[in-house]
Amino acid sequence: MIKKLEIIFVVLFLHGVLLRFISLEWSNELLIVSALMLFVIYVFFGFSIFTNVSPKSIFSGGFKGVPGWQIGVSIWSGIVMCAAVAGLLFRMLLLTGADEMLILAVIGVSATTILVSAVMLLKKQYLDPFYARFFKRMIPALVLTLIFVGISSSDLYKIYTKDNPEEAERIRQKWKEEKPK
Repeated sequence: MIKKLEIIFVVLFLHGVLLRFISLEWSNELLIVSALMLFVIYVFFGFSIFTNVSPKSIFSGGFKGVPGWQIGVSIWSGIVMCAAVAGLLFRMLLLTGADEMLILAVIGVSATTILVSAVMLLKKQYLDPFYARFFKRMIPALVLTLIFVGISSSDLYKIYTKDNPEEAERIRQKWKEEKPK
């Protein structure tokens, strides 16, 4: 159930990104709602998603047999995924702090991915389903955050206001004046 909800809200988030780029109404609301739901899923159910333990069985000891390092990495990965979603949301909505959130997300996602890759190589457990679940979430998050680190807010604003270039230029001039030297 949680995995299906995760897929649904990831698709809704990506649709919100697409709608934002073509400047359709309600794209901001779709981005915010889907990102908030992804926050909830990754913070509260990140352990369940990455270790394939059902949320109901967590409280009845269903996680017995899961190595301790996988539990820790799963919880940490959920938090890092929240940072990645927050960075993407901040960048798409042109909020302050987007650069910092994206840098934090890139560092967290890449460090966690490198750590888990090293453990996988050392233990020679290439076919363990934990790694498949981990990499199919973390690699796309890393790629998206790296892409959006390279896109500045002013470039996004230019894309958003392509139908009203005078307004875009006025706001860009205001941003230039406000930047500390």
